[in-house]
Amino acid sequence: MFAKNLRYLRTKFDMEQKELAEKLGRKSTGTISDWEAGRYTPKLGTLSDIASIFNVNIDKMMKTDLSKAEDPYNIIGVYDKLNLENKRTIYNSALELLAKQK
Repeated sequence: MFAKNLRYLRTKFDMEQKELAEKLGRKSTGTISDWEAGRYTPKLGTLSDIASIFNVNIDKMMKTDLSKAEDPYNIIGVYDKLNLENKRTIYNSALELLAKQK
């Protein structure tokens, strides 16, 4: 399940293998490619780093098909790409909606 989820998360966050490799301190994309092909699974420390990058739970990343379990609106992925001013606007709007919802 990890291989499928890694590819799903990387594409969901519009991230190339090279960018993920750099975030993980890897020199090439070969390891990322091997993980996505299911040839290898990273060690726990690296799994933790990957989970942190994509803001997911390690257990879910290993056992759950995230492509079916994820929020279809992908708000976190969109929010993360916004600049600070736009993040503030979205945050304030979300607080207003939440207050109305209650």
